[in-house]
Amino acid sequence: MTTPLLKKTLSSFITFLLFGVTANAQKNIARKVTDVTGNPLADVTAQVNGTSKLTATSRVGHYSIVALGIGSLVFTFAGNNKQLL
Repeated sequence: MTTPLLKKTLSSFITFLLFGVTANAQKNIARKVTDVTGNPLADVTAQVNGTSKLTATSRVGHYSIVALGIGSLVFTFAGNNKQLL
């Protein structure tokens, strides 16, 4: 027979395991980069921070990149400073 404490402990452990798997899962990120007025920006580089994975936006501002769920992206546009998001 299981006790309430054992049930709670098992539940917490399973939740921790599921969170750990989800937090490190790879995700395909597909978005659009625009300027402040909503116009698409072409040739913006999107790079997964701390890795060599990168891509560039299309002429209509779209990009797609695979990254870990816990990562962040660095965007660079020719002639501008990098921006970490």
